[in-house]
Amino acid sequence: MTARPGAQAGAIDSGTAGAAAEIGEVRRIVLTHWHEDHTGSAASLAVLGAAAALRVAAAATG
Repeated sequence: MTARPGAQAGAIDSGTAGAAAEIGEVRRIVLTHWHEDHTGSAASLAVLGAAAALRVAAAATG
């Protein structure tokens, strides 16, 4: 993967709890649905400065 200088990293889903260290620094996370294996590290990444968003369809269906 290559990135433009100054580009900000993002992620699709945050992985299981404890995965934040493996994911590293991200600015934005898109959560595809609300299962532990997709959202477990969202809070930890948010504390480190990432903004998280949940797809509206996922929020409606669980």
